Amino acid sequence: MNLEEKANLLFNNVSGWETKTLERIGKRIKKYGKLSLADIKSINNVAVVKGDLDLIIKDLAKVTNYNISQLKDMYGTLLAEQHLQNKPLYDYRGVKFLPYDENKTIQSIVNAYAKTTGETMINLAKTKALCILDHNGKQIGLQKYYTDVLDKAVMQVTTGATDFHTAMRDSIVELGGSGVRVDYGSGVTRRLDTVVRQNLLWGAKQASAEYNTMIGEELGCDGVEVDAHSNPRESHRFMQGQQYSLHGKKTINGVVYEDFEASGASSALQDYGCLHYRTPILLGISEPRFSKEQLAQIEADNKKQYKVGNLEGNKYFFSQKMRALESATREQKTIRDLARSSGDKVLVKQCNEKIKAYRQKYDEICNATGLSPELKRLSVPKS
Repeated sequence: MNLEEKANLLFNNVSGWETKTLERIGKRIKKYGKLSLADIKSINNVAVVKGDLDLIIKDLAKVTNYNISQLKDMYGTLLAEQHLQNKPLYDYRGVKFLPYDENKTIQSIVNAYAKTTGETMINLAKTKALCILDHNGKQIGLQKYYTDVLDKAVMQVTTGATDFHTAMRDSIVELGGSGVRVDYGSGVTRRLDTVVRQNLLWGAKQASAEYNTMIGEELGCDGVEVDAHSNPRESHRFMQGQQYSLHGKKTINGVVYEDFEASGASSALQDYGCLHYRTPILLGISEPRFSKEQLAQIEADNKKQYKVGNLEGNKYFFSQKMRALESATREQKTIRDLARSSGDKVLVKQCNEKIKAYRQKYDEICNATGLSPELKRLSVPKS
């Protein structure tokens, strides 16, 4: 199962809700800009915001409930596949293999982590946790920020000091650039859609780790193997495809197995966002999933340097530049959608120019390094 792909589906669900939310605010701003002075004075902004937020939070609850309904299936599929891969270990030990559908213990792990991740998603969807970052990086509650934006719109219509769209542009850029975020306190915030995706992946990894610990103990496994993939973070390259001992450094049949804890691999796997997984093995018996030649090729590819403009680095370096460009592109597309909803054609044009420049740089990196473009990461889900 491609867990990253599944996680992106849930990410898109929340991102789509965010787009709808910001467009709702944009349309409200546009409506205010067309009202007469007499009409604008009769509006109760507090009541308007409360009514809109009730609908916004109701929509978020629907999205959250749907995402939660997918967790058990996702985690179950992941552990079912891992469990099947471990059947040779059961056969070697002469232990009866119970498939996932019949294995209550593994199902309980899935249920526990699906429940924990689901509860986290519910907490994230609470109104008080949602905020917007202003131009100074200060977090302001979603309700207060929305109220302030409409107060500003009322003031502009009332005074008419400058063009309405020009006056509201900074707020539109702030809203689109910030997106709806989760306030963790102490100045720490993260985009809601990103947090949901990260929590799903982290929950899956923790469920996998508990499963592997359980299987390792059941079958008397004395080691673990870390998988290998292209473009790992620099500090994690050392453990790619390596087999480790769980009970101190050992040498078996001339092969040296470093201690899992002492090597640093155990702690590295706990880094938030790490994409590596570990599987239980029997030292000296379990064949490595990657040959020395394959690992050498992966490492050589990871070391190779590329130059793009005035930047130089390996594929991991440029993959991070791609992630930054993807994020910047999505941000401009969100601002553009919000600007379009509010009727600001000038801002729409400015966003399109930036989007075009980001895409050119993105394609330049892909062409120079051979990294595959991930076009879905450049898109913003429709509301």
